[in-house]
Amino acid sequence: MENSLPNSNDAERQLLGLVLMDQGLFGEIAALEPATFYDANYRRAFAAMRNINARNELINPFTIYEEIKAIAGVELFPISTITNWTYGIPFGLKPDTLLPILKDKALKRDIIKKCNAFLSEAAEDSKLGNEIAASAATTFQAVFASGMNGHRPTVSLDEAIPFSIDRWNRMYRKEIVTVETGLEFIDKRLTGGGLEKGMFHVIGARPGKGKTSLGLDMASHNFLNQNVTVFFTMELSRDVLMDRLIAPLAGVERYKITGKWISNIEIEKLQKTTEFLRNFPMFINHKARSLADMRLALQEIARKTGGKIDLVIVDFLTKMRLEKRDKYASVSANANGLAEFATDFGCAVVCLAQLNREVTKRSSAKEPGRVELTDFRDSGEIEELGRTILALWGDEDLTGQRHRPVRCTCLKQGEGQIFDETLIFDTHFMTFGVRTSLIQPAQLAA
Repeated sequence: MENSLPNSNDAERQLLGLVLMDQGLFGEIAALEPATFYDANYRRAFAAMRNINARNELINPFTIYEEIKAIAGVELFPISTITNWTYGIPFGLKPDTLLPILKDKALKRDIIKKCNAFLSEAAEDSKLGNEIAASAATTFQAVFASGMNGHRPTVSLDEAIPFSIDRWNRMYRKEIVTVETGLEFIDKRLTGGGLEKGMFHVIGARPGKGKTSLGLDMASHNFLNQNVTVFFTMELSRDVLMDRLIAPLAGVERYKITGKWISNIEIEKLQKTTEFLRNFPMFINHKARSLADMRLALQEIARKTGGKIDLVIVDFLTKMRLEKRDKYASVSANANGLAEFATDFGCAVVCLAQLNREVTKRSSAKEPGRVELTDFRDSGEIEELGRTILALWGDEDLTGQRHRPVRCTCLKQGEGQIFDETLIFDTHFMTFGVRTSLIQPAQLAA
């Protein structure tokens, strides 16, 4: 029976072959488990790829071969077996064509194995039929739930109540159930004093209004308060993001971190600041472009932190990989996936969204650049998904000022009210005032 279990050898080989041709595709299959592959060699190779990727090393036939040999303690098959996996792959084939095939075959194998186990129990005649039937019902409900990616769509009150009681007790004990933005006049207007954990939140703006800087302000405020914070950037390199994050914390104007302007004074401030920050719980990812990439990164972080993740910031939504032909559908799918992260990891997910220039055409002369909730409707389903939606906007004519006023409007907030606040954006330090220097003059060398 084992040899006739459902499988697709070609789909398994081609999926791994695609990764060999483009390592960047591994993120799209990273959420799989080795058991998804029927062929033992493919199972070993996928597990090896996952280990290699976690070490940020190159995935190629040689590294896979060496990893498998290191795990098994002996050569199981020659390296030529691995190199042959790329042969004959159709042009334009993508992982999302193969993934449903592998998942369906794996689910069917699981069903067959479980059915065989219950057939054996029934044949042994050692249990009552009702007992076996009840066990089968429970088992296959779990199988169905796994096919729903682990999300149970329906729970009874008896199952839901303990989670609510635990949540209320955490509120009473003053444990964090929200994460603050770091801007007191914003946090005091938000229900619970911040952005609710387990929920999806959105900050939208046109280019140049400071959404990335606000995201970095929020990240800094949280990791300095020992909240595990993850920042996914799809716009900036890791080096530029670090420059922008650290500069105001070091008391260094952002524009001075260049070969033309940097001096020993700036170097000393930056070094002392980074040394102080070294062990704070902040994680930066500048490679992830898909939901699978991000989930793999979050799982790795959760393993390092004992499962604790408080805040995830994604900069920005429309830079994520579009998996569907229709852009609206792709953005919606990505937004839904990010909302699932909030639930799965128990964190607040803050998604930064760039609005198009049509916003300025719809705004009035009295309030130039004003953003409305309707302006988010071109950005997938984030208008419906967002528990909290904040918009940054302002007069384009004021962009040359160092201390630039930027309006922050809460367009949507769970059970709370909408509101307007004026923020001041310091364009030299690239902050809304949340990040200030951690280094005092006395700490610098004479």
